[in-house]
Amino acid sequence: MAEINNGGAADGITQDSVIQSFSEANKAELSNRGITSEQNIIDALKAADQYKGVDLSKMVAIPQEDAKAEDLMAFYGKLGRPEKAEDYGIKAPEGDNGEFLKGVLPVLHASGITKAQAQLLANNWNNMVSNQNKAANEAYEKSMAELKTEWGDQYENNINEAKRAAAELQIPKEDLVKLEKGITGSKGLWKMFYNISKRTTDSSIKGGSPDAKGGTVNLANPQEAANKLKELMKSKDFGRKIIEKDPEAIKMFNDLQAARFGDRK
Repeated sequence: MAEINNGGAADGITQDSVIQSFSEANKAELSNRGITSEQNIIDALKAADQYKGVDLSKMVAIPQEDAKAEDLMAFYGKLGRPEKAEDYGIKAPEGDNGEFLKGVLPVLHASGITKAQAQLLANNWNNMVSNQNKAANEAYEKSMAELKTEWGDQYENNINEAKRAAAELQIPKEDLVKLEKGITGSKGLWKMFYNISKRTTDSSIKGGSPDAKGGTVNLANPQEAANKLKELMKSKDFGRKIIEKDPEAIKMFNDLQAARFGDRK
């Protein structure tokens, strides 16, 4: 099929096409759009059918990979992202200090997350955390019930002794909560501190130990051992090592207790 070549923008329009009846300006417009035949016109009309009833003003073009930052920001805004991170309207759940939310909202905003998506994420996250807390509380209650059964009528006394040992090691309350419910388990935690307390009172430990600073402690001198033990009890670092069951820290503690109280059996 021959083509008309009239030296204008309409080059490529077929000779027998109905397009030949169009004005030169319209021929140029069609040619620029790649429409060079009657079939092209029909195909274009069919393609346009899918947009019937659609508010074209709400349609957005997906940015290219090399899109500018301002183009991405405009795109996210059209999708439904709020203007500012604090406009998501999400609040921290009851009992939460909000620090996590404060840090994550700017990340969601920079990632282009819409307000509806952010709310869905928040709801799912809060449900997950709630379920985790419920499971942790159930595990705590079970563990403490087992300890009550194991200690019997000595439970209250032993718990108080364990708390006294924790206080002497200057373990912050918030750290105890983390340890009790997340790391060692409540039963194991309070049994460990109770055993430390027993060592403080009945001292059935033997041995010798170096000074924490690299020197030596005269374990034959009860007062020197007592002074060193008192010093260590004021050290948060030493308390942390005891909690983490550091072998050297535990041996040092045991040796100093033995030297302080003797070897009673």
